[in-house]
Amino acid sequence: TALPILESLCNNQGRYAEAAPLYEKALAIRLKVLPPESPCVATTVNQLAILYRKQNEFGKAEPLYKQALEIREKSLGESHPSVATALNNLAVLYCKMRNYAAAEPLYQRALRIYEETLGPTSPRVAETLRNLAVLQYDKGDLESAASIYKRCTDLKDFDLTMTKPLISVSRAPSEYGKLDWAADAEPV
Repeated sequence: TALPILESLCNNQGRYAEAAPLYEKALAIRLKVLPPESPCVATTVNQLAILYRKQNEFGKAEPLYKQALEIREKSLGESHPSVATALNNLAVLYCKMRNYAAAEPLYQRALRIYEETLGPTSPRVAETLRNLAVLQYDKGDLESAASIYKRCTDLKDFDLTMTKPLISVSRAPSEYGKLDWAADAEPV
């Protein structure tokens, strides 16, 4: 149908007030025709959560991220890459909320799942390492951030041009001193 195209278009153009009702309508339709534990339902719930996160409506986003995670765990198993993506998305939200204690174990679990299912050199592993490095930097642990970021950049299959850069090479002192990180971790 045209609904997913419209909701995505509104979301990508920053027209969140128009996109939210479309996502909610899509979710209502999916819940009528699919079981509530369907991965398709989880995808729509996750998209709605992302929309709310982009509007800084964290109170609305958090339960939706948790719901998407729960659906994916039940329908796909606790070690599926889609579960890792849901964990990563919830962790990104917690980082935006400055709740690093809640975010870190989610990133760690997502990292383990990606490494076990996709392999240690997967771009998803590198992206999750990047998010962990940003988290460590935001916590003020520059040594740990630099170590994790180095591990991320050492992955030969990871193309850093595909994501926001973590450091500005022209401004970064030698040996990872004070790092100039991107403002936000992006969901995988």
